Amino acid sequence: MKKAYLTVYLSLSLGIILSLILALTEAARVNAIRMQIECVTDTACNSVLAEYHRQLLEQYELFYVDTSYGTPNAAYANTVSHLRNYMEHNFSLQDVFSLQNYRDVFKLSTEDISLLSATIATDEQGIGLKRQAVLYMKDKVGLSFAEDIMKNLQTVTEYEIESGKMQKQRQDVEEQLNEMINQKEESLPPETKIIETEEGPKEIQVEQKITRDNPADVVNATRGFSILQLVIKDANAISYQKITPSNYVTGRELHVGSGRQEGMEYPDSLLENIVFHEYILDKCSRYTEILDKSLLKYQTEYIICGKDSDEKNLEGIMNRLLLLREAANALYLMSDSGKMAEIQALSMTLSLICMVPEAEPLVRYSILFAWAYVESIRDVRVLFNKGRVPLMKNSSTWGTGLLQMTQFREKYEDGSGGEGLSYEDYLRIFLCLSNEDKVTMRLMDVMEMDIRQTAGNENFRMDVCMDCFEMLAGINSGYGYEFTIQRKYGYEPTG
Repeated sequence: MKKAYLTVYLSLSLGIILSLILALTEAARVNAIRMQIECVTDTACNSVLAEYHRQLLEQYELFYVDTSYGTPNAAYANTVSHLRNYMEHNFSLQDVFSLQNYRDVFKLSTEDISLLSATIATDEQGIGLKRQAVLYMKDKVGLSFAEDIMKNLQTVTEYEIESGKMQKQRQDVEEQLNEMINQKEESLPPETKIIETEEGPKEIQVEQKITRDNPADVVNATRGFSILQLVIKDANAISYQKITPSNYVTGRELHVGSGRQEGMEYPDSLLENIVFHEYILDKCSRYTEILDKSLLKYQTEYIICGKDSDEKNLEGIMNRLLLLREAANALYLMSDSGKMAEIQALSMTLSLICMVPEAEPLVRYSILFAWAYVESIRDVRVLFNKGRVPLMKNSSTWGTGLLQMTQFREKYEDGSGGEGLSYEDYLRIFLCLSNEDKVTMRLMDVMEMDIRQTAGNENFRMDVCMDCFEMLAGINSGYGYEFTIQRKYGYEPTG
């Protein structure tokens, strides 16, 4: 009876123990399935990010996945297909087990994969691209360089030399002076002249005209000329490359992604804008530094002006430089008592010759603005010859004489050396004064132009490049289990 009791007890115990072992084995299988799903999903997401666009990285130090994968057809479905392929391959374990009699104890397969969100380069006027660029430049050059740029920008803002107020004052002076001289001419009695006719000499009455002899009139006559004619010696030396704006980011309808990612910091301060502008100068060409890779040769000028040809962009920058320099030079002349005495002596003489002494103050300022203009033409020539021009001048950096100012078209400056700001420094000022959204979007125009010139990238578009995505996958097991997994991946932790 004792042996029989033990046998029954052992049988019952073995059943319980066996059930426990089987339950633990199945639990281990389920946990192992979950672990494999997580590992395979993480590997697949990292593999997708590893397919970053090589040219974007090589030329611009940016990490983005081109969802067109070099084809004319850009769609999230392409990325989903890549995710599925990576997951199926790793679920199959073919690279791990090659034995014929191996039995897959998981039998996992992907049922459904979808992208819940994706951050595209052009989202919110390129804020994600700007973030990457700023991080890259902070790593490369730091922040100390920005102090001088901020000082220059403060000077421009404080003296309002980019506001156009000085140009408005000049126009007012010219209009008032012309009106005063016209009124004087109308008050003069007619002048009698003798002309020869078929019938013999004949007297006629003509209006008297005042001889002005104002050198400012000679200078002002050139204001209608193209700035390129006044600055560039050889017109054949500049680029006339044109583009079709509708082919690029700022001229076409764009794909839209999910925008900013939660928990990620984006650049929004003046300091970060200055760092971003330094990135532009680091990666883009300009008149004084042409890059072989560039379609438009004056890329930085395009980013500031946004015109469809190198010629127009160069002309736009020259005009802005001329207006800025003219305002700064006029302010200096007003502050220099010696030069103002020269101007006043000439204006008093001209007013007496013209028989309009009451116009002397207007003649004085017309000469002042003309002299500032001539000096500004010289400044722009110096800058385009890789020289330097201080933002605010003094007597030692002033370069033109009052009595020779009508000859400025014949005299070109070599422009080497000098003190003050370089052409690039003035571009930095213009970038700071430009609309940041337009600057970023035009930079992406430039990126498309250049990358499309490389092999296999003829259809490249910035608005299908993503740097962060969130995916959801449904996974089935041959043993009757179903799982879902959600992951968010990007080139930096997204929280």
